[in-house]
Amino acid sequence: MTTEGRHRHGPGYWLRVAVVGGVASLLLTATLVSLGETTRLPVVLRHTLVHSTIMAGLCGALMPGIRHRLGGARAVVGWAVTIPALLTLAAGRGLDEHESPAHAEEIAALKDLLAARDHEIEVLKARLSQKKAK
Repeated sequence: MTTEGRHRHGPGYWLRVAVVGGVASLLLTATLVSLGETTRLPVVLRHTLVHSTIMAGLCGALMPGIRHRLGGARAVVGWAVTIPALLTLAAGRGLDEHESPAHAEEIAALKDLLAARDHEIEVLKARLSQKKAK
């Protein structure tokens, strides 16, 4: 279906994109944990879920348009364009306080909020364990 010249994907397409992102997240988590990159499985799983969700959505939104523009091009040309496009999307970096000084304050504030939230969780856990001990 087209709307104002733009191709719109239905819910089935986005469900497939979400499934691919979820499977990629699980595979990446298993790989990182098996290589000894971390011992905290929930943290790695959360990070890979975020990364895979973002990448799946980005690729799901951009790659069909790129492939569509190649139309009748030979397979070699299609893959010669697709692979660099995927690598470019994968290599794109998010906001990093060392690379984006304009956002450093916002990132620092978010880190402070997360640290405060983690502290509150620890306090609540301590209170809960004290109540259980009584």
